[in-house]
Amino acid sequence: MSAVFPAVGAVSVIIVGWLSDQLGITGRSKIMFWSLAATAMALLVLTSIPRTVSSFLVPVAVVGVVAFCLLGPYSYLAGAFALDFGGKQAGAASSGIIDGIGYLGGALAGDSVARVSVAFGWRGVFVALAVVSALSAAAAAYLFFYLSAQERKTRTEFTICQAEE
Repeated sequence: MSAVFPAVGAVSVIIVGWLSDQLGITGRSKIMFWSLAATAMALLVLTSIPRTVSSFLVPVAVVGVVAFCLLGPYSYLAGAFALDFGGKQAGAASSGIIDGIGYLGGALAGDSVARVSVAFGWRGVFVALAVVSALSAAAAAYLFFYLSAQERKTRTEFTICQAEE
């Protein structure tokens, strides 16, 4: 059953990558927002599954939903977003910075998750992860509005330049 997370995640990466290509630069942040918000909701659902549920398939299915919603947008970070932010000149540096911060977060998360699980149990861990996902969704929403404003500004400047010619 532990293979559900990477298997569903692999499908998510392909679907979200294709969808991202269709929607463009502002679409990536939109997809990221909705996916991270759904991740937060799925994690909260995971915390609410009663221990009396006899079927192990329910929590495994919810973990699959978390994987589907999380791994697609995660795949953007070191790839498409790094190129969006760094461009041709600094795409590799941007990717390295994003990946490095991700690995640092992973290293710090090991200790943090252990402390939260001891203090609050696994439900507390899933609530904490839901909060992090919700905050990340809020950051993706901010990015969407920022990129949309930049896109409108560029379009307006282009229109003004065309009118002057």
